Amino acid sequence: MSRARTMTITATLFAASAVQAGPNCAPRESLLMALAEQYAETPMVRGLINRNAALELYASPAGTWTLTTVGLDGQSCIVAVGTNLENVHKVVIPGVPG
Repeated sequence: MSRARTMTITATLFAASAVQAGPNCAPRESLLMALAEQYAETPMVRGLINRNAALELYASPAGTWTLTTVGLDGQSCIVAVGTNLENVHKVVIPGVPG
């Protein structure tokens, strides 16, 4: 995980939200806006972890990515960040478009 990148995202999120669940957490909408503005990352993949949390992967055309979890309270937490993301295999899920 790029320490500078995580610190930049965290600083932006801290400025946007006075209440945080942890050092790399913020309201999902704040995180979504920060990733879009700073890295051109948009949500690419979403899946349930359990009844209380989901996993989301954000990615940019340049290949940067951010993996987050989001809870029922709307708080998203950054799990990992990276570069050079590439689509290796397209998974076809019955009943899910695209």
